[in-house]
Amino acid sequence: MMDRMEELARSKNCSYLILVSGAGRAEAHRLYESLGYNEKESVVGFRKYVD
Repeated sequence: MMDRMEELARSKNCSYLILVSGAGRAEAHRLYESLGYNEKESVVGFRKYVD
């Protein structure tokens, strides 16, 4: 799946991909790092339920 996502990004002339993952998902973070992704500056997210 990640290979396909990268192929699609290249075909659309994207320079980079951004992955968003929950802070507690250490196993997923290790996977992303093993695929060549690097952790960058922290991002603060906000959510508001409207229902």
